[in-house]
Amino acid sequence: MRARLTLPFFICALLFCASFAGCFGDEQEKGKNSAIDFIVYYDTTSGVIEEVMQNNQQVSENGVDVSFDFSYTKSSEGNMLTFYYIPGDGSSTIENNAA
Repeated sequence: MRARLTLPFFICALLFCASFAGCFGDEQEKGKNSAIDFIVYYDTTSGVIEEVMQNNQQVSENGVDVSFDFSYTKSSEGNMLTFYYIPGDGSSTIENNAA
């Protein structure tokens, strides 16, 4: 009889404690302090890439152009000349003139 009551009790206790997940702790984000304020503006937020396949061969492709504006990126340590970022999709590093 006792074994039948412990399992539902622990499950209820777990669900009760799980409802408080994220409620306790510091309200402010603890990020890294950086000298660079990386500000990005963009034009397009979504789009559809259409690929037409025929006999398992790609016949045509319509892509989406997404442009980013990094001109408001600044540094509190002085003027930046150039900066670069790695897109992470297998393409090469992109370098931007910050002057």
